[in-house]
Amino acid sequence: MDLNEKRYLFLLGKIKGIYSKKIWKMHEYAGSFSEAYKINGEEYIAAGIMKKKTAEEYDLRYKDEARYLREYENLFRQDIRMVTYFDEDYPDKLKNIYDPPIALYGKGKLPDSSKKTVSIIGARACSDYGRETAMFFGRELCKNGIQIVSGMAEGIDSAAAEGALRGGGESYAILGCGVNICYPRESYSIYERMSRGMGGVWSKYTPGLPALGFHFVQRNRLISGLADALLVMEAREKSGTGITVEYALEQGKEVFALPGRIDNPLGRGCNILLKQGASVLTSPDDILEYFGNSGLKRPLLKQKELSALAFSEEIVYSCLDLTLKHVDEISAGSGYGIGETIAILTRLELKGYVVSPQRAYYRKAYE
Repeated sequence: MDLNEKRYLFLLGKIKGIYSKKIWKMHEYAGSFSEAYKINGEEYIAAGIMKKKTAEEYDLRYKDEARYLREYENLFRQDIRMVTYFDEDYPDKLKNIYDPPIALYGKGKLPDSSKKTVSIIGARACSDYGRETAMFFGRELCKNGIQIVSGMAEGIDSAAAEGALRGGGESYAILGCGVNICYPRESYSIYERMSRGMGGVWSKYTPGLPALGFHFVQRNRLISGLADALLVMEAREKSGTGITVEYALEQGKEVFALPGRIDNPLGRGCNILLKQGASVLTSPDDILEYFGNSGLKRPLLKQKELSALAFSEEIVYSCLDLTLKHVDEISAGSGYGIGETIAILTRLELKGYVVSPQRAYYRKAYE
């Protein structure tokens, strides 16, 4: 699309009450965005495109036009790209969903439509186990050439994005606000790295628009829309995660859920999804097999000399693997008492041989 048409599309998107669906109808009626902008509200009312209140707001568009044109010019100064439905680099996957956004605003790159993509989502107030697992999946899937998309929210989303970046892959975020706003602020480090080329940060909302509740519903629709599969790591029974799952199912996407503990509210949402027919998520292998690639590049154990360990440390270390084990199980396997086992595990953790992402649970450290 040429720059003049983009300019008028931007102006239409700044008008209160004029959303994507309406802009599509105006474009279809007028033949172009520039012509659509010139038509007055009364004509749109007669055509059944606008109601009176919306038309009255629309007819005030020239009042702020100069300011909005300055905002449009500032896109380029802020390294913000505007990609429209008519541009070659608009994501193919989004073209196949209901009511695709007419324009996207972003920093960095867009997901490569020729590569497999998964969305990793879940609770903001997640457990240490959920955060560690999301990071692990993000990293290992990226190592195997799979792109990660999330909402960059605290908890599961940001952990998955961090894992992807640490794995040397690309991570993408869809925001519920203008792309020049980092929301939440706690994700700024991720936001910066993705914006500078380790993926990208995108939004359907024009820059400067604040994070509002109903924006996140629409954001979730795009998160699932960009993915080939949706991975739910932790979720309460009723949460925003469920909205994303509904969109994914409507869009014909496969949904995977990580089994949760029956006594943990954070696992209840995933367990309900599994009862309803979601695919069981137990390892990155599940995703690679679904995509037809079982050649997983497996995580490497830290290569350290076991000879540097004391005899008791070597015994306890031999009872561990890459999956989390409770200290009771480790104690039973090693033959040491609970207190002594914890003391040995603490020494191994300080030396970098083991990690404890969840209280009383341990596993071997991997790179």
